[in-house]
Parts: sequence; structure tokens; C-alpha cells
Amino acid sequence: MTAQYFVYYLPLPLTIHGSVRLNDDGTYSIYLNSRDSAEEWHKTIEHELRHIEGGHLYSDKPVWKLELEADGIALPAPETSEPKIYASLEDLRENFI
Repeated sequence: MTAQYFVYYLPLPLTIHGSVRLNDDGTYSIYLNSRDSAEEWHKTIEHELRHIEGGHLYSDKPVWKLELEADGIALPAPETSEPKIYASLEDLRENFI
């Protein structure tokens, strides 16, 4: 059986465009912000599908990393597991990655 996708339109907070949930029966529920435009709904559907295709609903990675991956932003692998130390907030902003 192929997966089924249910799309719901809900009045979410303005900063949240959507979300996806894997249901117990193997179907997916995609929630879209009813306050967004149709153009934003299309972008959000694509974003949520990248979460599904990327296996993000089964991942133990931090949510912020999964969001970057779904947006197509790949962080470079760290050169070492040792922390990189920045002297100040300005130093961090100017020299991070």
C-alpha cells in the first residue's frame, strides 16, 4: 500500500507555516497555516515532503538540523570534535563557518 497524505488547514501562529506528522497507520498528516497564501502552501508542502523523503520523522538529530536539511542547507562537517572557541559575539558572527 502506498502512503496516504492528509492535508489540514489550521490557523497556526504567523511564524509557523506548517508541520508534518507520521500517523500510527503509516499515513501522514500535513498541517498548513490557513493564514498563508497559496504560494506559501506550495512551498510548505515541498518543505514537509523533504522531511518525509529525508527520513526526518525517524531521526534523532536536533530539530534545527532537520529544518536546515529540509531547506536544502547543508552544514559542513566539523574538522574536529573539539569545540571552536570564539572570543566574543562579534567574533562568532563574523567567523562562524
